[in-house]
Amino acid sequence: MSRRKHSIAGLLALAAALLALPSLPVQAQDPARLAPLPHPGDEVSWYVVKEGDTLEEITGRTLGVAYLWPENHRLNPTIRDPDRLRIGQRIRIITSRAPAAREAEVTLVSRVVKTQRFPSRQEEDAYVGARLQERDGVRTAESSSAELTFEEERKLFIGERSLVFLERVDSTLTGVQRESIEIRQGMAEVTERAKGKRRSEIEIIVGEARARPQPGAGEAAQTRASRPADGGARVMVYGGSSEVEAAGETVEVPQGMGTAVPEDGPPAPPEKLLPAPAPVAPAARQAFDYSNPRFRWQPVTAAVSYVAEVCADRECSALVRRQDALTDTLWEPEPLPPGALFWRVTAVAESGLDGYPSEPRPFEIASPRPDLLAPAVAAALVGPGTTDSEAEKTVAMLGAQGRLELHAADDISGVATVQYRWGGGEWRTYAGELLEPPAGSGPHQLEARAQDHRGRFSEPWILEVHRSATAPEAPEVRWRP
Repeated sequence: MSRRKHSIAGLLALAAALLALPSLPVQAQDPARLAPLPHPGDEVSWYVVKEGDTLEEITGRTLGVAYLWPENHRLNPTIRDPDRLRIGQRIRIITSRAPAAREAEVTLVSRVVKTQRFPSRQEEDAYVGARLQERDGVRTAESSSAELTFEEERKLFIGERSLVFLERVDSTLTGVQRESIEIRQGMAEVTERAKGKRRSEIEIIVGEARARPQPGAGEAAQTRASRPADGGARVMVYGGSSEVEAAGETVEVPQGMGTAVPEDGPPAPPEKLLPAPAPVAPAARQAFDYSNPRFRWQPVTAAVSYVAEVCADRECSALVRRQDALTDTLWEPEPLPPGALFWRVTAVAESGLDGYPSEPRPFEIASPRPDLLAPAVAAALVGPGTTDSEAEKTVAMLGAQGRLELHAADDISGVATVQYRWGGGEWRTYAGELLEPPAGSGPHQLEARAQDHRGRFSEPWILEVHRSATAPEAPEVRWRP
């Protein structure tokens, strides 16, 4: 037998031996164990290519994000062209992948703000640029605030005396990814710019209630949620809409409305938010030589209280002072720091829902000195007459030509007006004229008071005035304030 015949016979024998070996069907093999290995934690399955399939289209359909198609290409190195697959071909594809831990960056810190890191929950000072992970928290003190940025288009404002934690709802990339925050105390507000195809959404958890803000057509989403001291939740929608769910029921809350959610009940029917109060003082861009101006605004019908805020920025994200539960339309905060500031006010309805805040109005504090004292006011005797200031009351005896003039002073904010009245009558504005007592010898009671530019009146200064034609001539006597 020739050498060629021996070679052919050997090859036939080898082929027969290989065919005799037990084989494992391709579809029965574990695709996750075949080289190359997938990303740790991925779930991998076999897939049979159908007409029109491409790796990008398959990846988008299974993972919800088509841009990961190179990951599937890496699992199938024999595929030369990812856009030209062979119908009936078996390939390995990633069917599930846990998303990478999403981060939030601290982009604003105002006054006293702490972060809580999971799992220790140890608090440390927050700082701009810090990155928070899932289950980390933020705590703000009184008149303090913080802002977190999740993505370029989504921000989270955290108000004073609040405790907020970052959470996650979804665990895979499939479909729309949902993030969540939990408000355990205080208030937080989510703003999100409208964008094209949304691959993620945010959920706000407040007690047993869940709110899911949605941008409107071409407009940003803006939803505020708070946790009242007595439990439950308050959800206010200033932009877009929000779906609020609690106790097995869901309500759609459109822009300009809100809902109050009881501790163990479903959301109340949406109600219209109160309009913004009209600011009165300080005026826009008004400057003060003292640090404690008064703030006033017009009342809002149906408001049971107001929230007044002073901020370091036009968006009113950086709180400087805040006061809630104001039942009057006047607020006198503690002294403010020097610099350019903004203020706004919000009306609160009986349901506890915040209305629309007024447009932040700029003003300036030029001096750190507070104006703590009311003006001083007194009278001066002009012409003949005498006075007696040693008695229990100050008494003036005016001669026939004797008159009185008023003087007032305020070293910080300055005197705005001076007023007087005779015998408990109507108050009149003093314009620098000499005062003549009423007819008759008296006694006549003169009261004088002054108001400073902060709006505070002095206590009335009282003088008992007598008229006598025989009053001796005397040098001019003045009571200086």
